[in-house]
Amino acid sequence: MLRCILSGTLILLLAACASGPNEAISKPQADIKFVDYKGFDRDLINSLNAPLPKIQVAFYEQITPNALPERVQKWMAAVEANGGKVDITVPKSNSTISAKSPLLIISVITSLWSANKMVQEVSGEAQFNAASLYNAEVILKYDESNKMVIDKIIFHKK
Repeated sequence: MLRCILSGTLILLLAACASGPNEAISKPQADIKFVDYKGFDRDLINSLNAPLPKIQVAFYEQITPNALPERVQKWMAAVEANGGKVDITVPKSNSTISAKSPLLIISVITSLWSANKMVQEVSGEAQFNAASLYNAEVILKYDESNKMVIDKIIFHKK
């Protein structure tokens, strides 16, 4: 009898010490900052599976279209693999931009084309199924040195 009471008390004490779920992880977010680690995938999956009309991904660092991280390229490929589309929004022409700027636009297309190789990879991975309900928009901007960089990526609900 004493053993049952002690066991029950121990279980109650341990249960009281257990922490609840982490709100930052369990709550879908409409705005996500990209950091190249698995936690980004978890946050994006959680947000894509929620009934959010759009999810915006911003970057801590300036990233050129050619340097789109592989983790993000896989998500773009997953959108396309699931029947979605990836649009590129280029900023209005800046009169101080050099003649090589059209090459930067071509580099965006080339970068997304190379992501097509990932379509076969991601189509078999269950984690990317969350992208099936969304289209993606890559929004570009000119930085202070007139270099074209990615401003943000927005996942729009279909």
